[in-house]
Amino acid sequence: SVPRSKKGSVNDEKLENNISRARSKIQEYGYCNDWTYFVTLTIDANKFDRYDLNAFRDALHNFLHNLNRRRTADRKIVYLLVPEFHKDGAVHMHGLMSGLDEKDLIVNQHGYLDWKAYADRFGFISLDKVREKEKAVNYILKYVNKDLAVRSSELGAHLYYCSKGLKKAELLF
Repeated sequence: SVPRSKKGSVNDEKLENNISRARSKIQEYGYCNDWTYFVTLTIDANKFDRYDLNAFRDALHNFLHNLNRRRTADRKIVYLLVPEFHKDGAVHMHGLMSGLDEKDLIVNQHGYLDWKAYADRFGFISLDKVREKEKAVNYILKYVNKDLAVRSSELGAHLYYCSKGLKKAELLF
């Protein structure tokens, strides 16, 4: 007789596969693209619902899409973002961005770069120049874990968010 699998093991296996696939794609996009800034996006509760990941993701996408409509292809704002949930369920994101105009950035009271357009719409953002791409990619990878996968699956959300058209790995002969 074939032993029956434990209840939930198929779902656990699917969850692990989803996490592994997301981590691979984040590494691919992270290493294959030129990133200028490591970013942390935090939501101000007075400006947006900190607990609604899907609404925030949609609003952020629309915000960036509208900014990019006025830009040439070589100046588009591109991003790779991973959500992180606070213990109380509020969300913020860590990630990589390029294409921001330096004239739109200021140094805040904590010594980090700040992007006023984001801050006015959503809350708090800190940016730091990417010095070592591998370290920056590995940092955001640490947020792709089982807790994120479970919470995101409950919300019907992805484990990461990225711009369309990012460079991917190519097979060279």
